[in-house]
Amino acid sequence: MSKATVHTRTSRTATSLVHQPRRRQEWNGLSAQEILARHPTGKTPPLKVLELLIDLFNKQHTARHKEVSFKTRQERADFLRRFFRDLKHKAGFKTLPDPRNLGERHIKAMVAVWQKEKLAPATIQTYLSFLRGLAQWLGKHGLVRQPQHYGLKPDEYERHEAAERDKSWSAQQIDIDGLLGKMCRFDPYVGAAMWLVRTMGLRRKEAIMFRPHVCVVAFEATGLPLHKRKADLYARIKGGSKGGRERFVALDTPERVAAIEHARTVVNEG
Repeated sequence: MSKATVHTRTSRTATSLVHQPRRRQEWNGLSAQEILARHPTGKTPPLKVLELLIDLFNKQHTARHKEVSFKTRQERADFLRRFFRDLKHKAGFKTLPDPRNLGERHIKAMVAVWQKEKLAPATIQTYLSFLRGLAQWLGKHGLVRQPQHYGLKPDEYERHEAAERDKSWSAQQIDIDGLLGKMCRFDPYVGAAMWLVRTMGLRRKEAIMFRPHVCVVAFEATGLPLHKRKADLYARIKGGSKGGRERFVALDTPERVAAIEHARTVVNEG
């Protein structure tokens, strides 16, 4: 967040950024459980329930408290849709199960299909990871077993599993907030940039080039469709982005609001 690139404007107060997160209009004020309860098992087409689950949860990382990339979202959503279609067309189930009723027999049947199709063990492990994510969305944390339970040999999947292991600071029990506090005291600009990285998922260069007085815009200025509205205000990210592609990050948490206000304070005092 370079001081030289910042345009000075009157700072907004933190309270001006606070808002209620928004999803679909008909979901306002409802939890995920309440939304799903409106679509009872046996009365709602299974694929419709799957789409609801994707809409509600697909942005979430399965191991970390952050959002996954658009590529991962697309790959996971495509796989889950294909998985349920293949239960009928390849695994021989006469009717599709409601995703909430997905059981071990369905997973075992599809693993057998993948092995018959001679898919690479790493591919099957990826598919199991996607299914493990679905199980977590449903609160069924033990549903998807380890690869050896489905007949995969350790030497076939361990290398892929090691690559997936969470090496993040939080997983290594590092006090991230405490470390950020030290950064802010040592170098306010570096600390402010790292706080943006931490709360908004920015790349290093994006955080350095972010202009906190200029790059906060109203939802109406983003050009996003109304059904994707999550917040009243968004951070416009373009400088330093990959390929120079513009994107918008919803200011939908108190932590993101505080990071923006802190960055503005650092610029004003610099």
